[in-house]
Amino acid sequence: MHKIGIVRFLLVALVLLSGCAPATIPPQPLPPPVAPLQEPAPPASVPPAPAPVPAPSPGPPAPARPPTPESTPSEELEPSLELEPQPLPINIRLDYIGVKCAHGGNVQLVVVIGDKDNMGKYLFPPVEKGYPMSDYETKKIGQEVFHAASVKGSLKMSALAYHRDQSKTEYLALIKMMEWYYGDSINMLKQLVLNMPENDELIGHYERIWSEDELRSIRQYKQYDEVGIDDLRLWFSIWSDIEPPPTSEPSLSPEKFKVFLAGYPLFYTGKLYFEGEMSTGDTINISVRQIPPYDNEVWRNWGVLISDPQGKIVASITEKELTSCSLSHTAKSDGFYIITIWNSGYAFNAEVQFEPKEWNYIGNNGRGSRVIYCD
Repeated sequence: MHKIGIVRFLLVALVLLSGCAPATIPPQPLPPPVAPLQEPAPPASVPPAPAPVPAPSPGPPAPARPPTPESTPSEELEPSLELEPQPLPINIRLDYIGVKCAHGGNVQLVVVIGDKDNMGKYLFPPVEKGYPMSDYETKKIGQEVFHAASVKGSLKMSALAYHRDQSKTEYLALIKMMEWYYGDSINMLKQLVLNMPENDELIGHYERIWSEDELRSIRQYKQYDEVGIDDLRLWFSIWSDIEPPPTSEPSLSPEKFKVFLAGYPLFYTGKLYFEGEMSTGDTINISVRQIPPYDNEVWRNWGVLISDPQGKIVASITEKELTSCSLSHTAKSDGFYIITIWNSGYAFNAEVQFEPKEWNYIGNNGRGSRVIYCD
């Protein structure tokens, strides 16, 4: 016990001698550093939630974003919208009129054409006196009969031709010339003429309706040649943007010619001449059939000749017994060929047919033979 007390005394004395400095504690080893805590990462398949966007404050609208080259604003806003086709201008020009049988001459044509909002009437000629025309004759018109910037619905065209009887007009003109001499005494005759009926006679007609789809398909032009019913024929053109060139002058020929061949008892030969333009290699066919009753049972002597462009007879047939015949020839050169039908026996009527049909009657030999177009 005594030694322990001494030791404690020495320690206290040492501390006092060192300036009362505290005793130091030997350093102790530090523990290892601890890693900071981290939140677990979300699964790879679940995208992170977007950050909340604050509501826009009121203010002027933002400018529209310009369209990208891959799309247009109309395609983005209205992808199913289809633009309606633009209306097209429509024009119609009447080029020629023609008649097979003129029914006496004065041919008056009336054309009515238009849509539900635009309807027009045209007279050819403008004064109702008619064109003087013969059977199988054509006449140039060359006048526009319809124009519209657009057509509403369908377009309809109607045409009618009739023989304009001029007897009443001519009588009135004659009476007017006589009034200066006869005075009021001619009034009764004038009233009788005024009450006369007009003997107009129908020649033929035509009608055509174009639907909206047909009109939209007419981009350039379309020409209608030799259309009509009964004895009327029309040539006309319809177009939208490009006016067609003038139509070349057409010709009309009957499918069959009815003819009269003069002969006995006048004791001379009757002849009829027909002309057609052929090319090398074309085949010419003609057939002739006499029409009963036959007045030439006792004496028949008739036939057909074909002449080339140089006037040389290249084919012929003579018939002394039968009432019909046919003749063929292959053209050896280009040009106009002439077919002659002749008769030196008893006179007769006949029906003549050509193949191809582009043959025109050009005359007779002045002995009474003729073509009978219309009975």
